[in-house]
Amino acid sequence: MPRPPRRRRPGCSAHVTVRCNNRAFDLQRKEPRLFVLHALARAAEKFGARIYAVAVMSNHVHYLIEPRRPDELPRVMHWLNWYTAMGLNRLLGRRGHFWEARYHASWVSNRDQRHVLNVLRYIHGNPFAAGIAPGFRHEFTNYGSYASGTADGITTHHDHLAPAVPSSGPKPGGVCGSVSAFLSPVSAGRQTRSEIDRMGRSIVAGWTHGGDGAEGLVRTPREPREGDRSLRRPGGSSRREGVRPP
Repeated sequence: MPRPPRRRRPGCSAHVTVRCNNRAFDLQRKEPRLFVLHALARAAEKFGARIYAVAVMSNHVHYLIEPRRPDELPRVMHWLNWYTAMGLNRLLGRRGHFWEARYHASWVSNRDQRHVLNVLRYIHGNPFAAGIAPGFRHEFTNYGSYASGTADGITTHHDHLAPAVPSSGPKPGGVCGSVSAFLSPVSAGRQTRSEIDRMGRSIVAGWTHGGDGAEGLVRTPREPREGDRSLRRPGGSSRREGVRPP
């Protein structure tokens, strides 16, 4: 039975969720998470998409992404899932599907400030809800970029929030969905774009310096082309993608 077509709405961003195959905790270590951020930066540059929010968890990833056109979201996500599947399989020494089934996407109107802020809060609050961070700020979300009012080199501040970021720091909050509640004070660090790029380049170009037995050669995956079977299988295995197994 064919899959139902996805609804595509102009003037909206997409809240996208992708999960590791079998919901395995394949993103627990720092190196795989950095590679996901590196791939996200490449996808944003390659397709001209705006990334408003990201949270890389141990077994799934959240994005709030606005493609140049609504009909480009499948192309962006196909490339991103393909590229990360190839790189992460090499990095972790595994084979087969890395991502589980299709990605889940729900559209968020860019004119609905409350909806936008609640989605941002939900994405950035994932580490706190999972009990792995004392607050919203976490090194593998872009909450710190919003809270400090600075650019991180990968994501873009959403129009509904960027003008309201206080220059003197976060203020105590009101109800969920308001800017002041979203910018609640927390403590933690965040990754820099240079560190993300350095780690990403090391993975796709040659050697990775990760510990715990992760050290090994990772070959650059071939770009998908029209006619490839992999174009119909975003999270496909290395055998289907035409890349020789290690």
